[in-house]
Amino acid sequence: AGKLGTGILKGPTSRQATRGRWIPGDVEEQGWQLMQQDDPRPRVKRVDPWSFFPDMSARSIEEAEFTFERYLWTKAQLRKMVKTHGFNPNAVRRLLRERAGSLHGTPKGLEYIIQLRSISKDEGAPIRGRYVGWEYHGPLECGEVATLLRAMGQEDMANEYEARNDPLDELQVVAFFCENELLKIAPEYPLDSGETLYSVFNVVDADGSIFGYGVPHLIDSTQAALNAAWRM
Repeated sequence: AGKLGTGILKGPTSRQATRGRWIPGDVEEQGWQLMQQDDPRPRVKRVDPWSFFPDMSARSIEEAEFTFERYLWTKAQLRKMVKTHGFNPNAVRRLLRERAGSLHGTPKGLEYIIQLRSISKDEGAPIRGRYVGWEYHGPLECGEVATLLRAMGQEDMANEYEARNDPLDELQVVAFFCENELLKIAPEYPLDSGETLYSVFNVVDADGSIFGYGVPHLIDSTQAALNAAWRM
């Protein structure tokens, strides 16, 4: 927030953790065994402002109808998220097979990283082996949710939503997708109130935008005067 003007937090979300517990082993083994158990915990995390795309017609995050958050996933992360996040395994398999053995340059949409590197005089290597993923929070109609559920192979749940389809109903959902592959859709929003999980803080608010102004903007005139005096 101090550098760019805007700081973003996301939560509460569930951290998919595990916890080990020692239990007595079998009689034959005559020892103890380590058993891993699911131990989900609530957490709040920082969101990179360069990867946060809210409804820009809104003046505050509370007014935003939808939000998009961008991720850079490796192959290992995608494989892990099949278990930890419930990603569609068939969709992840297709993503991994399409990129198998290929060396791609910087994926489309990540040019901003190269620009940031150039500002700090650090060109670096091309960004390879990353999958550009997206998380969508926002409204969908019942029919749209049913269509996406069928794409995930969840026919029974899709039929349930179509049975109660009402043009007046609008659902708040969370959906993950990557390179034209739908990875997951959660038709039940985490918060019953429908409020956004994102909180936005600005050092100085902008009247017409979610994003604000930071310290560099506030001291811009002072810095310019100091530079002019130093040149003189």
